[in-house]
Amino acid sequence: MAHIRGEILLEHKFEQNTQFKLLPDDLPSGVIHLTIFDNNHSPRAERLICSENPSKKGNLNVKVTDINLTILSKINSTISAAQFSDTSKIHTSISIHSNDLLEQKY
Repeated sequence: MAHIRGEILLEHKFEQNTQFKLLPDDLPSGVIHLTIFDNNHSPRAERLICSENPSKKGNLNVKVTDINLTILSKINSTISAAQFSDTSKIHTSISIHSNDLLEQKY
């Protein structure tokens, strides 16, 4: 079984010595969990695959409506992704940092 963020990508019962390929162009971007189970449904092996598929990427538009940047402050914003018809499957994270910290030389 292969899944990403709870969405099953592959679920198949294989015979012994079966080989299969996961083609990068068919995979979404993100961390894919690949688990092989035995006949008793016990996990026997698991691998994490970091997939980056440029055709599955897009641009996000972020509009910050309230800027009061202090440590652990709340930021009100609106995020849109016009090129995606189904935005319910978009997973994002945002990191805000100080440019002063990035310019320090160690």
